[in-house]
Amino acid sequence: MEDKAVATDVPPEVWRHPLFAGCAEYVPVTQDLAIALCDAGLRRVRRMPSTADYSRLALLDAVQAQQRKALQWLDGIQDPSAIALKGLLNHLERLTGTQSNGLSDEMYQRAVTRLAESLPAQARAVLPEFPAAREDIRATLGLIRILIVDRFFRESAAWRNRYLKSAYRYADRALRYNTTTDLARMRPVLAWIRQVLTGQSRSRASYADVGCAVAEGAPAVVLAAETLRRGGLVETVHGTDIVVASRELVAHMRGEYHINLYSSNPVCRPLPMRYDVILLANVHRHLVQADQETLLRHLAASLNTQGLLFINWRFNDRESPCLCLQKNAGHIEVLAEYNCVF
Repeated sequence: MEDKAVATDVPPEVWRHPLFAGCAEYVPVTQDLAIALCDAGLRRVRRMPSTADYSRLALLDAVQAQQRKALQWLDGIQDPSAIALKGLLNHLERLTGTQSNGLSDEMYQRAVTRLAESLPAQARAVLPEFPAAREDIRATLGLIRILIVDRFFRESAAWRNRYLKSAYRYADRALRYNTTTDLARMRPVLAWIRQVLTGQSRSRASYADVGCAVAEGAPAVVLAAETLRRGGLVETVHGTDIVVASRELVAHMRGEYHINLYSSNPVCRPLPMRYDVILLANVHRHLVQADQETLLRHLAASLNTQGLLFINWRFNDRESPCLCLQKNAGHIEVLAEYNCVF
């Protein structure tokens, strides 16, 4: 019997398919901020180069929240370096607040130039070159305010650990996995899966949707059960996601639809049981190539003999390619391909 712990190789032609071209990559850190560094580290540890659209906005909100907390801490610190920093922050406040509105452009530029002489090199490097619009300068000075406060706490022996723990918590809360629950996109995919199963005279097959968006209620798994159970093609239906489903959702899906939901990370290991059919839709392109390769090998290892792995991504309303791979005698072959659009 094949050892489930051993991943099964995927044929090289799969990686040359457009489905795997131009996928996610880790974005270099552009600002030397504690939260940005925590975010970059968490993304790599959790294999999340791509996240929900609102994660970036949540991270910007987190930077502001961290700054407010740090300023509260700074208020109570009376050592010479903290006093000097507070003086510099007051100077920045005067140049970004309404009190600077009465200055001419020339006077304002001279004031900013004098301020730059007292800034650390890291902060001075982000100042725009003159001539520059006053609003652009003010926006940059706001960034400098964040940078110098961040640097102060990261370099403080007394405050560093507390500050970094706070930054980690903010970054952790901002990260969310990217999910898609477009049932219109899924209907032609499931219709083609049904067509393949019918053509192979399958019956009572086991089915798993990998990355089933439990945060949104896993609606595509319900649609799969309705579509594939007709005529007895599929019997067992499971949905698995890296996000843990609530107990209420698990109980509802099991009681109402006879669907089992569970959490797993197939990038790390094969699924806990084998299936006749596995669907990977709108998932793999959120990963870097090395993790894609591991994911597919683990999913292939999670197939029964003659099992089918469907890989789909909807690029637009005219391009929704789906590959069907089949497991034969311990290796994977490309069985068919279909453009799953209406």
